Amino acid sequence: MTTSLTGWKAAAAGSRTARRSRSKLTLLKDVCQRRSEWRQTHALVFKDRPDYRFVLGEKGEVLDIVAEPRRIANRIVEESMIAANICAARVLRDKLGFGVYNVHTGFDPANTEQLAALLKTHDVHVDPTEVLTLEGFCKLRRELDAPADRFPRQPHSPLPVVCGNQHRAGPALWSWA
Repeated sequence: MTTSLTGWKAAAAGSRTARRSRSKLTLLKDVCQRRSEWRQTHALVFKDRPDYRFVLGEKGEVLDIVAEPRRIANRIVEESMIAANICAARVLRDKLGFGVYNVHTGFDPANTEQLAALLKTHDVHVDPTEVLTLEGFCKLRRELDAPADRFPRQPHSPLPVVCGNQHRAGPALWSWA
């Protein structure tokens, strides 16, 4: 039995099961793309990065590291997991009244003046009040993410230093929205 989707499609082409499966896969792909488009507009989404596969020698040594672009199957699973997590959080909140949450709430209001001053030294102008809203937060994050050469890139962003986290259900400002 073949395990690749391409091989399966070729082996089952034209069968009734293949047509039904193809229809379901197409629907999943459409849902995935629509959710992704919505999140691109209304939330913050991490940059798309490839997966990496290690090619190992007989003794376990790394011979090569191969970058592989993310496939639609990866995206379907990720979008489904995001939707399932949102639903689970709502059920926990509404039915049980509690759960384990890690929700990014944006900037701590006590730090927005400091944030505005810091960003101004890098020629980025933000309104300390506007940056507390989802729209303002997203606008700032997109501005910071846009030009690749404007700011030095570091593995860990300094933004969490002036941001807030909460451990209860609430609106998230990152890609989980």
